[in-house]
Amino acid sequence: MAFLLGESSDQGFLLFFPVAFLVKTPLVLLVGLLGVVWLGWQRSSARPKLLFLFIPVVSYFAVSVISDINIGYRHLLPILPLVIVGVSGLPTVFDRSSVANRWRGGDAGHSTAVALILALGILLPTLWLHPHYLSFFNLAAGGPSNGASILADSSNDWGQDLLRLQKWMAENGEETIKLGWFDRAYFCMNVEPLPGFPRADFLALGTNPPFNPENPEPGLYAISASSLWESHWEAKHVYAWFREHEPTDRIGYSIYIYDLR
Repeated sequence: MAFLLGESSDQGFLLFFPVAFLVKTPLVLLVGLLGVVWLGWQRSSARPKLLFLFIPVVSYFAVSVISDINIGYRHLLPILPLVIVGVSGLPTVFDRSSVANRWRGGDAGHSTAVALILALGILLPTLWLHPHYLSFFNLAAGGPSNGASILADSSNDWGQDLLRLQKWMAENGEETIKLGWFDRAYFCMNVEPLPGFPRADFLALGTNPPFNPENPEPGLYAISASSLWESHWEAKHVYAWFREHEPTDRIGYSIYIYDLR
């Protein structure tokens, strides 16, 4: 089951990978990619290099688009090294000083400025998001806080915050929690099962949830991003009440706490 922009389908979405690439790729790479293709193509000497790099990128991306397996941005990762190599050549497009002048200590001018922008454009978002890298969404997509409404599954919710939830419960003196996303054999938490993903028994609860979806009973609920948006069900009525209310707390960017006691 694929999830995109609030909708689910077992047939996949043609727009899944274009949207995933636009929202999960750092903005500096997206802008740099446009720049190096547009400006670099105007140099006849650069065209063979661009073709060498980007014909595989376009080919792989095209195959991905027609695939009905839409379960994660990670399936686009093979094209990123080629994109990064291509964008890393962007400073040379702006380099107005000769190689000889640079060796004599001349100012690299625009080239240095562009290289610095590219480096900071990768470094600063990485440091800002640390250590929640899987939940990265660029600022044009609303950042990681808005990611759950765009993509699910391994694009932002892969159980990476469950140990943080365990720590949160210990720090807040909570012994029991309602949760639908974990492996009992690994996580030492006293849990009341909720409908969720990826285990079959949690998914099955979606047809008969252990709470009133229109007016949930009092309790402490921990709902993962994929479960909150019901990414693995076409009908989305189980967690509709929770989607309309602000969570009490958040564990990373993938688990939402609702204290209804």
